[in-house]
Amino acid sequence: MLSNAYMDTLEDDQQDARSREQEIFSEAIRLIDEARSKPGDPASRAMAIHHNIRMWSFFMEDLAMPENQCSKEFKAGFISVGIFVLKHLQSMRSQPDKGFGTVREINETMLKGLGGPK
Repeated sequence: MLSNAYMDTLEDDQQDARSREQEIFSEAIRLIDEARSKPGDPASRAMAIHHNIRMWSFFMEDLAMPENQCSKEFKAGFISVGIFVLKHLQSMRSQPDKGFGTVREINETMLKGLGGPK
């Protein structure tokens, strides 16, 4: 009985974590869409870039923690994608003509992988 309650709690915790991750990726996509809808607004662009840099940095740091239980293959793949995204976002700071398309597509793929909106 106690074992079942423990397993239910673990499952709920993981579902809560996935839900929060979905919200974070959804917010990143929303900010990108907002910036794209206001091409003459550098503040929207800067906010979207900043949020995405913080989000990707957070997830990469979390995956690098020794207590993170994701597989080594998953960690390596996610961190590789994260490095690519961060480099793209950094270059967007100095190249105003560089768009969000690639970052948005990657974020959307990650959101779908987390079970978010299709």
